[in-house]
Amino acid sequence: MDADHPSKGVLFPRRITLHEALNTAEIDDLTMLGLFVLAASGGNVEVRSGDTSVTTTYGARDAIAGAVVESGVLVRDPGTIRTSARRMLRFMLSLRQSGWQSNSGLAARVAGDTIGADAFLATMATQDFLSCLSKAEMERVASAHGVLPRQTGKATRAAFIDRFKDERFTYDGSHFALTSEEQKEHAAHANRADAALSEDDNIETGLSEPDERDPGDGSGEDAEMDETAAGATAR
Repeated sequence: MDADHPSKGVLFPRRITLHEALNTAEIDDLTMLGLFVLAASGGNVEVRSGDTSVTTTYGARDAIAGAVVESGVLVRDPGTIRTSARRMLRFMLSLRQSGWQSNSGLAARVAGDTIGADAFLATMATQDFLSCLSKAEMERVASAHGVLPRQTGKATRAAFIDRFKDERFTYDGSHFALTSEEQKEHAAHANRADAALSEDDNIETGLSEPDERDPGDGSGEDAEMDETAAGATAR
């Protein structure tokens, strides 16, 4: 055995051990938050970010997670971990409507509702927004706020904008809270996903693990040690 590699030839099932520890070890809230930041930067995680504050998404998660690790150890500074968690959440959660498939869907809506994101909505009593509404919808919204519909849509919008010149108006369809139908949809999706899990995946019984020598894990230090251990057994 190579003296420089004392563990060579010995099987270390770190994947299984990691999951067992995550299942049962005591983890305080600060550590848990830091671990979520690290997990989000994992090489097996793919994110189509809608964050327009970064010039490129390549390596962004690694850069964010790098702040919570020092000398290979998770830092214990609450401010650093919380700041990194905020940055990671901003990078991962998105309601961007585009062809990039970067919309997180109802999960981002729940997140926004949880942190009171409605309070950050800018006023929508503007020509740019109101012109996106149909005439019938514009008249409905105007009437609901005490503005009588005018002869033309343009005139109705102008009267509505004047009504809210000193107030903030937010369209009821722009709020983060899920509608009753969306709540049912979200619950049904979660129930379907839960039903698809096997008993071995249940948190109370532990996570099932693939074969240590499965084709999808044939590289790196663990794979080399697996092969060495297998060869020693065969001899």
